[in-house]
Amino acid sequence: MIAEVGGEDSTAAQIAQRTGIPAIRVASADAIASLQQGEIVTLDLVRGEVHLSARSHNSDGKGAIV
Repeated sequence: MIAEVGGEDSTAAQIAQRTGIPAIRVASADAIASLQQGEIVTLDLVRGEVHLSARSHNSDGKGAIV
């Protein structure tokens, strides 16, 4: 889940916590508007980043999507 506004007590954060969906709040207005329907994004929850396309977060160096 990607949200443009809100904090830990926001509705989006509560829904994410209850359902186990990874969520990130981006500090950029219109961040969601820049995404296209069906586009693949990767959330880096540790760094607080949203990347266009699929990215690997494992260290195997083979580029596997995890």
